[in-house]
Amino acid sequence: MWNLNAITPETETTSHYFWGQAHNFDIANPKTTDMLIEQIRTAFLEDVAVFEAQQRNLLLTPNPPQTDINADAGVIQARRILDRLYQEEQAAAGKMAAAE
Repeated sequence: MWNLNAITPETETTSHYFWGQAHNFDIANPKTTDMLIEQIRTAFLEDVAVFEAQQRNLLLTPNPPQTDINADAGVIQARRILDRLYQEEQAAAGKMAAAE
């Protein structure tokens, strides 16, 4: 089976969450496909419920403390890259303003 989960921000507090699922076994049997769709839909809706609860909690405590774990390595790297790009952009904007 192949699974795709694509999450992209919509606003400061909402996101679009797209998912897709494919399988290459028992494809002639629509009951298998229907069963897989229902199981994955159930898991997807469980994810949505967790995301919504997390967002509610984040709104209750602005700027909460964060604890990173090894599984967060990719997110940590992405944050560092975004921070570096932001800092570079701000420095370039400051230079342009000073030159005017």
